Order: sequence, then C-alpha cells, then structure tokens
Amino acid sequence: RRPPQRSTAENEVYVARRQNLAVLFKIVRKLFDRGHSEVLIHAMGPCITKALHLTQDVLQHYGQRVTYEARHGTVEVVDDILGDFECDVEERRVS
Repeated sequence: RRPPQRSTAENEVYVARRQNLAVLFKIVRKLFDRGHSEVLIHAMGPCITKALHLTQDVLQHYGQRVTYEARHGTVEVVDDILGDFECDVEERRVS
C-alpha cells in the first residue's frame, strides 16, 4: 500500500534520512528569498535531530529576522504485515 499523500504546500519542507543538511538549508533559504514569511519543517523519528540542526542553521543565518516555534504531535500509520498466504493490516499511532 502506498503511504498517504504529503501536504503539497510550497512552504513546507520534509526532512528525510538521506537528505543532506546543506541541501535542506538551501531549500529553506530559497523559500524565504521568494517571499514566504513562514516555512514549516516536518520530521519524524530519527530525522527530528536533523530538523533541529536545520532550524539552528536557519536561525544563525537570519539572526533576529526569524523566529521559530516547535510543535509535536501524534500521527496514525498503517503497517501491512505480509504472511505466507494472507496480508494483515495493523494501525498504530506514532509520536
């Protein structure tokens, strides 16, 4: 099963495990340079640390011109468990 669609707003950045921090910083910088007053950085699990480092880099680059607000929440995920002849589905919540 395919994962649910991400929000496609232009001012949202999703941090993934294989993305380089420098590339993410350039993406955020371009969004601010295009006139966006707010950029949302999303991360889950082990990528949260990378998102925080990205936020620190943005704050250091822009200084007092930007502020940040951290939020956390819980999302629902669906696991497909493949057996020999059947497929089970389990839903769980991830913080």
